[in-house]
Amino acid sequence: QESRGLGDVYKRQAFTSGQYTIQVFSGNFKEYKILMDKLTGEEKYKEIFYSFETPYYKIRIGKYVSKILAIKELMKIKKEFSSAFILQP
Repeated sequence: QESRGLGDVYKRQAFTSGQYTIQVFSGNFKEYKILMDKLTGEEKYKEIFYSFETPYYKIRIGKYVSKILAIKELMKIKKEFSSAFILQP
């Protein structure tokens, strides 16, 4: 299997207007690191993004051009992350 760089798995990104995303985590560094390692190890989600907004680390999944697509994905994600929610552009 080809080795993938860290940037291929997840990206630190400032979200711009026009796209919805789903936030699955907001908390301290220790919990963030555990969850991020799990998510990147599973390779279950294609796009995983993180950000740091003092004092919270946040993990978001996907970018969706329409709210309908985001809602469909949220229904799946909520099975694993019950507190997940959509962030609007």
